[in-house]
Amino acid sequence: MMSERLVAWLSWQEFWVNSLLKLATEAYGGVDRWNDLRSLKANLSVTGGIWHVKGKPDILKDIRIELPLHEPSPRKPSYI
Repeated sequence: MMSERLVAWLSWQEFWVNSLLKLATEAYGGVDRWNDLRSLKANLSVTGGIWHVKGKPDILKDIRIELPLHEPSPRKPSYI
């Protein structure tokens, strides 16, 4: 059974997370605007020594990704 202290902390955390989410959503047009959006597209270049170690230098250099906004997690790009 959870202690009263833990329950209070979780309630406080949930309050602040929900407040922050509401603030951010309203700042960018509200829930209706969010629901109209389908994906986020970005041009990226992710470089560094680790890719050379893995034998795949420049695999993530100058790439374009698209992330669905209403799915639980983004899909892994096919080139990785």
